Amino acid sequence: MKNIKPVFIILLLLGFAFFSAFKYFSALKEKNSLLATVEKLNIEIAALGSEKQKLIQSLQQEKQLKDQTVLENSALQESLKASAGQLAQIEEQSAQAQDKLVALESYLSLLKVESSALKNRVAELTSKNEEYNACLNSLPELKKAIRELKMRLSKTQIQRRTGAKNNVEGNNGFVVRNGKSTLPAQVKIEVKPAPAKE
Repeated sequence: MKNIKPVFIILLLLGFAFFSAFKYFSALKEKNSLLATVEKLNIEIAALGSEKQKLIQSLQQEKQLKDQTVLENSALQESLKASAGQLAQIEEQSAQAQDKLVALESYLSLLKVESSALKNRVAELTSKNEEYNACLNSLPELKKAIRELKMRLSKTQIQRRTGAKNNVEGNNGFVVRNGKSTLPAQVKIEVKPAPAKE
């Protein structure tokens, strides 16, 4: 019995040693596995960080592009407002030009009518001029024209002389002038009441 106890203790110690070695190797294997998992996670974290940086840069670029687009849109709106103002001004000028054109067309038609009337008058005067030339080139016609002219002159001279004599006094057609009657009082009429009958 005395030999069994130390063997049992040795076996027991060997069992603990095997069990401890098994647990140690198992823990070492699990540690290596965990280290590999941690390393994979670190690689994934680094990849995610890199992707995050890329996304941040992309977001900043998008923001800059958006700001630039907003500025361009604002500039385009201002340009559009200015263009609308210019368009309104051009339309107003066009309407004024249209009104002027209508006025010029009516003036042109009036000038055409006047030109036609002047052409007719020129033709008339040309015809009269030809008649006068024919009259002046013909001696009997010239004598006749001189006689008619002398008669007209003598009539106007007579009218002037008689008009100057007759124009001594008169009322120039006025009945009352400057508050006074221009007709002389020739007859004075007095009305008296008749005597009363008894």
